[in-house]
Amino acid sequence: LEQPEPDFTAVWRERFAEIPFECKGDWQPRYYQENAINNALEAIAQGKQRILLTLATGTGKTKTCIALVYRLLKAQRFHRILFLVDRSALGEQAANAFKETRMESLQAFADIFGIKELDDAWLQIGNDGQAIYVAVRDFYRNRLNEYIQSNIENKKASLLARGYTQAEIDAHPAISKMA
Repeated sequence: LEQPEPDFTAVWRERFAEIPFECKGDWQPRYYQENAINNALEAIAQGKQRILLTLATGTGKTKTCIALVYRLLKAQRFHRILFLVDRSALGEQAANAFKETRMESLQAFADIFGIKELDDAWLQIGNDGQAIYVAVRDFYRNRLNEYIQSNIENKKASLLARGYTQAEIDAHPAISKMA
């Protein structure tokens, strides 16, 4: 006899419903933000892999995302969430919002879950930071710099193995072109 697949949709719906919109302090979600969050949670409960939320400028996208991320972490649906932005300034803005938005018992989101910022060892994301924000340009710039440094070190090792002196390696055109 085959066991029927458990209905995880119902399980996640129930777990998400147990978490109220408990934002404290100076922010309460507006009706359309609650609708966006509830629709995203429903899509996640149904197992959808791609969800797009679109809100106009000034409608509180960051706060909406903070409330959504809060509910996802609180329900233990995910253990880490990447908050991706396309400019460093937006990353700083978002990080400040995570630090300032009061969620439960007047505690800020960052105090409840912790966040890792780009400057906090951006590529060494461990289990201690549950919400991580990263600026795309900075991410690629850092990855590119790592790649270049790795290539320089590999080229230096190759030249050293072929009998070049350190002075010859430092003056080598392939090295100076990469640096």
